[in-house]
Amino acid sequence: MRNEQMPSSDVLESEIDGNYAAFMEKLEGLLREHRSGQFALMRNRAIVQLFDSAADAIQFGRKAFGDHIFSVQEVRERPFDLGYFSHGGPYADI
Repeated sequence: MRNEQMPSSDVLESEIDGNYAAFMEKLEGLLREHRSGQFALMRNRAIVQLFDSAADAIQFGRKAFGDHIFSVQEVRERPFDLGYFSHGGPYADI
């Protein structure tokens, strides 16, 4: 694992919660665009970019955002929210 400063859990949890709420508002439109199965990289309650794999989204997020404050959510008809580690948190070297 890289020796990088990770954001506090409070900061990251707040980002994840806000991103998830924003994602849910956009989900119907994403599904109409046939985006099911893709992964949304989220930051500041906005979709930054869509990726074909979670690993690609995480790698891009880590490079683009040195503070590691972002989350990833799968575009699917019934998204699930398992909390902190389901779509955010300190990602291992992926």
